Amino acid sequence: MPHADRPRFDSLARSADGSWYDGPVRRTIHTASLVPTVAAAVLALSSPALVAHADDDAGHGAYGRFDADLVLALDLGGGLRTDGAGVLAGNVRGRYLDSAGLVLGAERDLDEGAIHVVAAIDLRPVFLARFFLDMEIGDSWIDLLLDSVGLELGAVWARAGERDDGAALLVGGGLEIPVYLRRARGVALRLGVRYVAARERWQHGPEGGLTDTSFVAALVVRTAVSSGIATRAR
Repeated sequence: MPHADRPRFDSLARSADGSWYDGPVRRTIHTASLVPTVAAAVLALSSPALVAHADDDAGHGAYGRFDADLVLALDLGGGLRTDGAGVLAGNVRGRYLDSAGLVLGAERDLDEGAIHVVAAIDLRPVFLARFFLDMEIGDSWIDLLLDSVGLELGAVWARAGERDDGAALLVGGGLEIPVYLRRARGVALRLGVRYVAARERWQHGPEGGLTDTSFVAALVVRTAVSSGIATRAR
């Protein structure tokens, strides 16, 4: 049940500087102290008050994603594979309206030295679905956490290590815990999983096939720029 003092999401209006907002009402920005460590960011799942809190544009739930419609992000981190091997991972992402785009990256196996080069589609449909169904909560930490849930579909080129080079399919998913986000820009902690597979008989797959599952935690730095597409569409 929405709070009485929260503006409705029924319409957007345009200000004098050309930006879009929810009618005559603008939400103010409330920020808490920046979490100094990644461990503290993990605690944000149970204690959102520990995380920087940005409520601008919370009235309609866009958080600046229509004004700056192209989100660019870099994430770096590490984790484990199901075989116990450590892994380092880095990715560059670009998404239109923070909903659909591409991810390019690499994962390095710390035991074998094998490298997986990743190219995939990055899909995050929750934001637009909740926006158009008027299901935004109005709390930026919760909204941005839910909107970050996504799916990766693509391919991997496995290089070196104990296997020959070859291509494999990738399916992954994850979410991003807001650490400091203001108008969808800032820092988050990503928790993700990737499953990579190639059958032995695949012509371009690694010799002997390949099956890997990795779990990675990564620090995400993201910004947003305007492509002009959303403005012209209105």
